[in-house]
Amino acid sequence: MRKFRFKGEHHTKGGLVHAIISEFVSKRKSISLAKLKESFPDELLQRFGVVQEISKAKQFASGGRDRYFMQDERVIRIKDRKIVVCNQWTF
Repeated sequence: MRKFRFKGEHHTKGGLVHAIISEFVSKRKSISLAKLKESFPDELLQRFGVVQEISKAKQFASGGRDRYFMQDERVIRIKDRKIVVCNQWTF
């Protein structure tokens, strides 16, 4: 499994995307989901989308397998919502 380095930490592919989006959001405290999706459009990951609200992300689970980082410590808060980042990355 290949690891990627970002801000001094090693990440899997999905973990790297999560770290980048977390960093992006931390610098834009009042960003809306619509604006976030402008920067990280669903087309980047066609089947699932890059980020989703938790309720929508749960719809993608299959066979008891989450397709998003659903752990409490990985949920990202933006404005008045909680979002999650997809963990299904290949490149």
